[in-house]
Amino acid sequence: MGRHSLIGGLTLLLLLLAGCGKAPEPFPQCPLPQELESGAVVLEKIVLLPSRFMRSPAPAGTDSEAELAKGGAVLDQIIVDYLSCRDNTLSVDDERLQALKINFTGSSNRALAMHIAKEVGGDAVLIADIVTFQELEGSEYGAQQPASVAFNYQLIHLLTETTICKGSYSETQKPFLSDILTLPQARKRRFKFVSATTLLQEGVNREFGNCKQISR
Repeated sequence: MGRHSLIGGLTLLLLLLAGCGKAPEPFPQCPLPQELESGAVVLEKIVLLPSRFMRSPAPAGTDSEAELAKGGAVLDQIIVDYLSCRDNTLSVDDERLQALKINFTGSSNRALAMHIAKEVGGDAVLIADIVTFQELEGSEYGAQQPASVAFNYQLIHLLTETTICKGSYSETQKPFLSDILTLPQARKRRFKFVSATTLLQEGVNREFGNCKQISR
């Protein structure tokens, strides 16, 4: 069999595999209520702040600023959706956020986040920072520019002012044939280039899944 025939056959096989089966759900099923392991901090109310609250700065008027603004809104919604099965979360909208900032006299974003969370009766605050958000350019089978995302997060306990969990995620999707190590992930993605939103969903799944207080 010639080289071109082999490549063509492989491509056809991958297209067939990609077209089979139902697309996976973005998040795992919500966990059943259960006790945290001994010694773990139990949280009664986790306050969620907009991701742009901790966003890394970008030059005003640039494409990066617009991309981060869009990516921040996408990340916020993904986090809300991920935590939707829990009854101990509270999102603070823009209007209330601005009102609660008036009496703050500190200097750091972290201190401001804790101040706001305490004002609304939380015992923890979840803050995120969108660092990169680049949409897929091209099609799901032929990308001129694959999607690229990066974000950080931290869950802070207000009483002790300590970080309970933190994590970071960064990925620029690679063509699966360029790196054999990406084959399991490529199969999960049905051998397609995916959107930046999908990459963020995967990142939240991975990073939040490592934190017992917010995992699902």
